[in-house]
Amino acid sequence: MRSSRLMAIGSLLTIGIVALGLLSCDTVLFRAGQDYFPLVPGSEWRYAVGNDTVTVTVDTAPAVAANRACTRLYRNLAAEYWVKSRTEVLRLYTRIEILPQGEDTIEHRFGRVYELPLVEGATWQVPFKDTLVFLGTDTIFYSHSLTGRVAAIEDVTVPAGEYTDCYRIELAEEIICRDTTRSQWTEWLAPGVGIVKRRSATTEELLASYRKGP
Repeated sequence: MRSSRLMAIGSLLTIGIVALGLLSCDTVLFRAGQDYFPLVPGSEWRYAVGNDTVTVTVDTAPAVAANRACTRLYRNLAAEYWVKSRTEVLRLYTRIEILPQGEDTIEHRFGRVYELPLVEGATWQVPFKDTLVFLGTDTIFYSHSLTGRVAAIEDVTVPAGEYTDCYRIELAEEIICRDTTRSQWTEWLAPGVGIVKRRSATTEELLASYRKGP
């Protein structure tokens, strides 16, 4: 009898372990099949930022920037240009320097923001360097780097609701040009929605509403 009971308990434990394994596998497969940065034309996100509201919309018209087809977003009235592929999400970075002889563009390129697919523990770094020569001999050294890390998978509650299986991504940016500027922020990306929360040392954006484009 004792042997039979032990065998029964062992069988139940085995079934439980297998069930947990299958559930974990299903969750991983679910996340792998989701779009964590949707760019559907006509979509709209509204974020609560203190007492203000930030509205992000995806333009319905095709766009071209830096000689490549892309998607144009409007963050309030400011245009942003993005490109998404199976392996990464890119954003257009542009920097113009004021020089004695006039303006000169020192950076105008698409740089990686997210490495896809998102995997907990993954990291990436995107460096860019250039040198701008003016007045014949004077130079400006320019460096722009972005580092990303998928820190965790969490559930997030914001005014728009509760979102599960969110990736928490920690990002750090450094720009060196005459002086050095460093910034750090954290984003939470929800499946099928995109950014539901963004936090920096000075501000926090919380998704208040989301409407997917037609």
